[in-house]
Amino acid sequence: REALASAAPALGEAHPLTASCRQNLGLLFWKQGRHEEAVESYDQVWDDLRRIHGDDDPELLDTSFYYMESLQATGRLRRAVEIAEFCVEGYARVHGPGHDYTKSAIQMLVGLLEALHAREPDAGHDARARFWRLNLDGREDDEPSLDQ
Repeated sequence: REALASAAPALGEAHPLTASCRQNLGLLFWKQGRHEEAVESYDQVWDDLRRIHGDDDPELLDTSFYYMESLQATGRLRRAVEIAEFCVEGYARVHGPGHDYTKSAIQMLVGLLEALHAREPDAGHDARARFWRLNLDGREDDEPSLDQ
């Protein structure tokens, strides 16, 4: 926190080092299981990294995994699904649809959709989870895949 408190006023909120401090703080909170505080850090750093480096930045995509897990741990499943979808699309663009990172993001998305389905059984989350599971298994479905 001290590094962030020093970096933000000296360098400004939009500086990459300020974002890096905030990202490290979020990771520390995540590792400690302090997910509420991790989400607060990741909310800001996610927007900062997108603005500074763009949507295909590997650091942003990797940070998104910790962000998703913290969102899930705090019950913010809808936001976690949004971040997971962003990751799937980003990893598919950067590494390709069959890459392990893309597949891991799809697995995370499926798990989040299944958790959301348990909470909202009539909202169609199970159909979306089924589509992504089929996509992960390499089977065809009616919806477009990452390859199209």
